[in-house]
Amino acid sequence: MIEQSEEAIYHIFDDNIDIYEFMGITRTATSAEIRKAYRQHALLYHPDKQRGDETKFTILLKCYEILTNETLRKKYDQLSAAKQQREIDREKLADLTRQFQDELLASEEKVRTNKKRKWGHSIEQLKEDGLMRRRLMEQKLYEKKNVGEAKPVSIDDLPVDDLIQNNFSSFDTVRLKYSYRENLRDLIDKHVIAEIMGIFGEIESVSMLNHDDRYGYALIRYKHDKDATAACNHNYNESATKWDGTKVRKLASLLRHCSVEKVNQDDYTDNPQVNVILEDYKARHVKSVSDKNW
Repeated sequence: MIEQSEEAIYHIFDDNIDIYEFMGITRTATSAEIRKAYRQHALLYHPDKQRGDETKFTILLKCYEILTNETLRKKYDQLSAAKQQREIDREKLADLTRQFQDELLASEEKVRTNKKRKWGHSIEQLKEDGLMRRRLMEQKLYEKKNVGEAKPVSIDDLPVDDLIQNNFSSFDTVRLKYSYRENLRDLIDKHVIAEIMGIFGEIESVSMLNHDDRYGYALIRYKHDKDATAACNHNYNESATKWDGTKVRKLASLLRHCSVEKVNQDDYTDNPQVNVILEDYKARHVKSVSDKNW
């Protein structure tokens, strides 16, 4: 019962369970109304009943304990009011962030449009430059074959135009959301996340992302797509029975949601350093490819 009581507390404070709403009473309910609501819900949730629910019954006990204690009830009301105000502030911040993102996207689109106009008048000249570069590359390869001397080759000598025009396929990356607690910060790292999520299949890498005062986030890459799909399809709102018998059972109960996140389609490969090299090459030379739209 101690462990179940702890889980009930987690549900109340981490999952934003409104104890008044849970018991079906108003915030001004009297002691008599609270007792009546408790008895009604106890008949529904008691584990001895045919359709009882032990988890909800445990939460009910915790709600009743808070509401029948004047000091605890007053403290809970204060925390609820503060949390509600924080949610309002967070929504305002989210609106401002969305506005900023929209303005940023509009600005970037304007820059791209100006670039297209800038290069549109010289496409024919760029085509000729591309043909000349290809002829020079063929001549160098011919000379190397006949003379037998190994000459240094730069990226400018390599036929990477097709690579830049046809980006490599992006990989699906799983984005995990879990309940964050300051007192558990040192217990959750990428190794623990890998051990928890490894129950769905072999993991290639884990990257820990930022967190707020409620949730933490991580990116997980599975070796096989089917394992990533299984991780995303799991219902994390249910109890963590899937991890029963494992040493990470307790921490697995913190998981909240999992979704697939696409790698940026503008990247040419999944290697950032290679992408930088190819982007530099494109800026200097790939404008000469005949079927490239600018």
